[in-house]
Amino acid sequence: MAKKKQRRRHQTARIYYGPEGRETSMWWTVSVTDAKKTVAINGTTMAALRAHRGVTIGCALSMAGMDNVEQFGHEVYLISVTKSTLLAVDRLNKDGSPAHAVRYGHTYGDIVDLNDSGKLKKMVKEHPEIMERSFSLKPPRKRPTGPHNVPSNQARGDTTTKRTYTHQKGALDRAVKAGRISPSAAEQMSRAMSRRKPKAQQSETSHA
Repeated sequence: MAKKKQRRRHQTARIYYGPEGRETSMWWTVSVTDAKKTVAINGTTMAALRAHRGVTIGCALSMAGMDNVEQFGHEVYLISVTKSTLLAVDRLNKDGSPAHAVRYGHTYGDIVDLNDSGKLKKMVKEHPEIMERSFSLKPPRKRPTGPHNVPSNQARGDTTTKRTYTHQKGALDRAVKAGRISPSAAEQMSRAMSRRKPKAQQSETSHA
């Protein structure tokens, strides 16, 4: 008797992007796939000094990851980091919001805590070795399939906000000033789109 194929449930995760102090008030829900191989990224003191405290997009490890996108072996438009997980967004929706991310595990919760407490910037000036080293991102431990970290009693994110801003730098700046998106998220999205445009132009040229 043939074995019935087990239907795999779709895995999703949230990427929070609200302004500082209200970061969890807005989020993107993305499909996720666990990484298959380990990636090593080189940290720098500058990554910590450029980082924002208390955010998942734009913390020290997120900045270090964005400085090492060529190490991942896939597209990286944006990086979100929690105490044990790194999400590297590799696909975007048509409106520019994240659609899919590759999930990595890490053991640098101490760096995340120092970043969020505001102590990291001062410490790396005195002890640059805290960041001037290699960080290993590994395939995450196996976990139950299905949505993660999505409380059923929590209201959905501001889906209108997710679709209102465009990819031009001026629009992102206005969104930051209006308190609709965090500066750190805007910075990474701006970098993502600047990397995406040449590909679009190349595609148009190839069909000419």
